[in-house]
Amino acid sequence: MIELKNIVKTYYPQKSTEVKALKGVDLKIEKGEMVAIMGVSGSGKSTLLHILGCLSKPTDGKYFLDGEDMNEAKRKQVYKIRNEKIGFIFQDYGLIEDKSVLENVMYPLAFSKNVKFLKMKKTAQKAIADVGISELARKKASKLSGGQKQRAAAARAIVNDPDIILADEPTAALDSKTADEVMALLKRLNEKGKTIIVVTHDKRIADMCQKTYVITDGCIKEDTQ
Repeated sequence: MIELKNIVKTYYPQKSTEVKALKGVDLKIEKGEMVAIMGVSGSGKSTLLHILGCLSKPTDGKYFLDGEDMNEAKRKQVYKIRNEKIGFIFQDYGLIEDKSVLENVMYPLAFSKNVKFLKMKKTAQKAIADVGISELARKKASKLSGGQKQRAAAARAIVNDPDIILADEPTAALDSKTADEVMALLKRLNEKGKTIIVVTHDKRIADMCQKTYVITDGCIKEDTQ
């Protein structure tokens, strides 16, 4: 489903300074896998996630998603793929604080053409029910606990029924009990056929996934321990 070939990402924070965040990354992720990408801060894991999520293009190398070369995809095509195929869960939740859970979860549907409001609402309500927070649908995001916010973020991530869910440090701001609940939710989504990619610095969280890759100084390898 996902194949990276010799991916390089170079930044130039200053004209005379070159920073290679990724250094020839090769990676294959099959449909339906639940994979962890583990690394410390600054290792390149967030840069890799941004490329996987089509938020950033590599400086060099090839990224194939369902056999399609994403480097060659036009901007409108990338937007469509990102909205329909990929769901995002962020460490800081990424919710609009003064909007309700329902409004937050409906937001990605607004980019789908010819979808009427009533259908958007019903689709969002189903996603909210799927993550177990139906009773919070009308509550403002600012009034939620950390775990509730992450569940709302998960509902927003799945509302378009994407094939892939990318979770960037989804448990970093949570206590261990709530973190386990969020990971259990991601496992249930994986059991329904979703491909889950979790970026984390926490080995305990990585061990809950089927496979772990370790990224160090922009280079990646599978953790076989």
